[in-house]
Amino acid sequence: MRTPHSPDPDYQKGFNEGYLIAFHLPALANSISRITNQTPRFEGLRDGQKQFILEQAKDQLPWLKRDQRTATKEQIKEKGINKEPDR
Repeated sequence: MRTPHSPDPDYQKGFNEGYLIAFHLPALANSISRITNQTPRFEGLRDGQKQFILEQAKDQLPWLKRDQRTATKEQIKEKGINKEPDR
């Protein structure tokens, strides 16, 4: 039984498949993402690929993983964030 906030089962299948295809066969995922079909399954495929790409970008940019609000003064100084000019 679907709850009001649960995604369409076809969308969910497509999302999972899109994520896995992007992981294992990125060229195929790019080809699939260009298909203009607007069914829930294809919307899910495209969104699954996008999610995989976003997660890969975060892995390439490790400072996006950490919550900047909890960064220590030493971490901020090390990164050069809000670095005071030399006097």
